[in-house]
Amino acid sequence: LSVDYGKKSKISFTVWACPQISTAVVEAYNTVLCVHSLLEHTDVTIMYDNEALYDICRRSLDIERPTYTNLNRMLAQIISSLTASLRFDGALNVDLTEFQTNLVPYPRIHFMLSSYAPIISAEKAYHEQLSVAEITMSVFEPASMFVKCDPRHGKYMACCMMYRGDVVPKDVNASVATIKTKRTIQFVDWCPTGFKVGINYQPPTVVPGGDLAKVMRACCMISNSTAIAEVFSRCDHKFDLMYSKRAFVHHYVGEGMEEGEFSEAREDLAALEKDYEEVGIETAEGEGEEEEGYGALCIHLGQGGVQIGNACWELFCLEHGIQPDGQMPSDKTIGGGDDAFNTFFSETGAGKHVPRCVMVDLEPTVVDEVRTGTYRQLFHPEQLISGKEDAANNFARGHYTVGKEIVDLVLDRIRKLADNCTGLQGFMVFNTCGGGTGSGLGCLLLERLSVDYGKKSKISFTVWFQTNLVPYPRIHFMLSSYAPIISAEKAYHEQLSVAEITMSVFEPASMFVKCDPRHGKYMACCMMYRGDVVPKDVNASVATIKTKRTIQFVDWCPTGFKVGINYQPPTVVPGGDLAKVMRACCMISNSTAIAEVFSRCDHKFDLMYSKRAFVHHYVGEGMEEGEFSEAREDLAALEKDYEEVGIETAEGEGEEEAWLQLVSFVILLLLVVVVVVVVVVVVVC
Repeated sequence: LSVDYGKKSKISFTVWACPQISTAVVEAYNTVLCVHSLLEHTDVTIMYDNEALYDICRRSLDIERPTYTNLNRMLAQIISSLTASLRFDGALNVDLTEFQTNLVPYPRIHFMLSSYAPIISAEKAYHEQLSVAEITMSVFEPASMFVKCDPRHGKYMACCMMYRGDVVPKDVNASVATIKTKRTIQFVDWCPTGFKVGINYQPPTVVPGGDLAKVMRACCMISNSTAIAEVFSRCDHKFDLMYSKRAFVHHYVGEGMEEGEFSEAREDLAALEKDYEEVGIETAEGEGEEEEGYGALCIHLGQGGVQIGNACWELFCLEHGIQPDGQMPSDKTIGGGDDAFNTFFSETGAGKHVPRCVMVDLEPTVVDEVRTGTYRQLFHPEQLISGKEDAANNFARGHYTVGKEIVDLVLDRIRKLADNCTGLQGFMVFNTCGGGTGSGLGCLLLERLSVDYGKKSKISFTVWFQTNLVPYPRIHFMLSSYAPIISAEKAYHEQLSVAEITMSVFEPASMFVKCDPRHGKYMACCMMYRGDVVPKDVNASVATIKTKRTIQFVDWCPTGFKVGINYQPPTVVPGGDLAKVMRACCMISNSTAIAEVFSRCDHKFDLMYSKRAFVHHYVGEGMEEGEFSEAREDLAALEKDYEEVGIETAEGEGEEEAWLQLVSFVILLLLVVVVVVVVVVVVVC
């Protein structure tokens, strides 16, 4: 996009990888690799992460089992608030380019915190006042942030506050004045009045039957704070642990990527953290230029981007009174005049309203859900683009191989939409940094956009998975386990909760190959859940697993969990042995304990081959006898590889062992000295 639309704004809504709720073992790699393109090819990047969103769901909405629908609808409220002034009338309207002008003091310092208030359930809404002052204070609270960091640990450079509903400038000015008196809310000294305010009279719309209460007013804040460095720091720590061992790197190199790109990307992130640190200390002035426009194109990439897009377009249609088939009833009165929807929708001659967006994934499953879903008639078929080969959670596949084959088609569709857009302001990119399509294809597309639309805003909404299990090419022999395996009689007497089946798949008795994983260390685990399972329960179960001393991980991959959830419950053969259950878990894991399996086999091999028993049968078929010894050496080397992977991990372990040896030696030496002294005393006496 940068190539073809270099001067157009590119604003990115980005879900960042969070180590505490890790959806992919290699997400730290994909995220750090993605940073370079986010730095170079977006003008504003608005950050979110799943850990913060889960916390908000539990704390503010009392949702026991939050789903991605819950999370995406919250994100949709932020995106709707940011774009409301483009679609409805208001006292103080803010367009896309104003975000960049008011929030980005330097080109690289464009990674934003986001918050929204009130996030409240219908039951609580009746008991809370929700005044302008209260919602203004709320958006500055750490608990309201949509990315996990504490803004009190940094300094604000600028805040863009978008109000909706029953709000007047007088109340906003009073609230902002109060904020400036708070000692916990600090601004850099070179921008002490860094507030940009937008007011739109269209109240927030909520999805009928959803979690959020219908309220009279709301506030969305996008802020540029040095505290965002906390988010970068957590991610690069996990990157360093894995990359120090070059774990999983061969997957990327195998797709045509150079290994040097890893260190370059890591240096980019380190430099970015340093930039934010210096900005909080040094003083500077910056100016921006405003650019007017009327339209914005949305680009949804990968599973996460497309699913967030579904939630957004559902909300946009509700707000504008557009039906799922794209028609708008004539009795609907929309704020901002008859063409208020034109920012995000184009109108055909037949009166149908078509979203200005493309939805792209390298495999068809998620896009097919849109093609067959409730809003299938809303989108033009050319806007829904899917490939035939998945990126397999690999940045290099999305950027260099599979993604490269489809990027020209995507750009062609984007050009068609751009040509039909009067006064294109920029692009909104929705992608996932943890996957292969969102990170790899997302970066490739942003690079192409930056060339052709360099001055257009690029706002990225980014959500941060053999890639997750194989740290080195030879270390790819997996353990497998499954739970529950239970008869119908026993099923009635067991709870079979998510926590229980998660613990079960780690039990030696559940392994489908005879070995005890307690005798080794895990490098990675891929856990596939089916049935009545929600992410909250999985995250709690994984957190419990990490506390178990009997379940050890190599220290260079301490959060080595990849999780998949499918709502289709397990099917059993009628009249078979297995009970019909509500949920189940299958785990494929890479553990050094697999060496036990190799050891038992090569012991029997050695016994027979030492006598050359049965060898003539093989030689008689044209095989050379030397192949036996070569194969045996291969297996011995493989066992050695697994042994080294488990040992060559911790500096701390080596240092601790050396220290213990030194202490033991000193104690032994003291004992010898004592014995000698006693003997001498006895002899003298």
